[in-house]
Amino acid sequence: KEASKNTPGHPVQWSFVDLDANRVIEESLESHRKIFGASSSKIFVGATLLDKQDGDLTGSQLQLMANMLVVSSNTAWTNLQSQIGNGNANTGRATVHQFTQRMGYERMRGFQGYWGNLHGNELTAAETTRFLHDTYKGLYPGAETLWKLMHACRTGGSRGRKYIPSSIYVGGKTGTYDGSTVDPETGRSTRPDGRAYTVKIRNHVMVFHVNGRQYALSVLADSGSDESAALLAGGLIREYAL
Repeated sequence: KEASKNTPGHPVQWSFVDLDANRVIEESLESHRKIFGASSSKIFVGATLLDKQDGDLTGSQLQLMANMLVVSSNTAWTNLQSQIGNGNANTGRATVHQFTQRMGYERMRGFQGYWGNLHGNELTAAETTRFLHDTYKGLYPGAETLWKLMHACRTGGSRGRKYIPSSIYVGGKTGTYDGSTVDPETGRSTRPDGRAYTVKIRNHVMVFHVNGRQYALSVLADSGSDESAALLAGGLIREYAL
């Protein structure tokens, strides 16, 4: 925690928020820095579809969204993004971006893939916890559906759920990716020394209820270790919530 709060360029950025009070309890030094989202970005595609359809999903769409969020199906992810664009993937990406911009997440690119020259799948810890607050408060149509599906997510046992009491009911979404991408801040595919820009993403976006209050923790970790989210969640919950 202290390293991420005091070291510029630290690979782990996070934001811990009291959702009931809409108050940031503590966050890393660069919680507004963009980091590759991996599958954590799927929650924004889900929210955009719900918003577009005024909260109403068909049975097949609900199944696809469950597949996307609960077991992290990439096929369901791209399918739903295309449906957002009425069958056109680029229109779907544009609509996702319009949704996140309208909601005020200015630095975020919650869509999958490229939209023209604009690289998607870039998140900030601070804006992600803001989105979790907006979902908790139902500030877009269908937010309750997304909230419930996040609580069925089956991943994260070795991350945010590892060191917290088993009695705490955790919802959210993980994101994992090892490989090449572009620098979310510069858009470049190479580092200053000419090497390819690669990441080892181990994200965990979490919501949980402790002692009568609802909290959110977004950990965006280019660290290659599940322990990043595990230690932050375990320590922050004990320090501020238990």
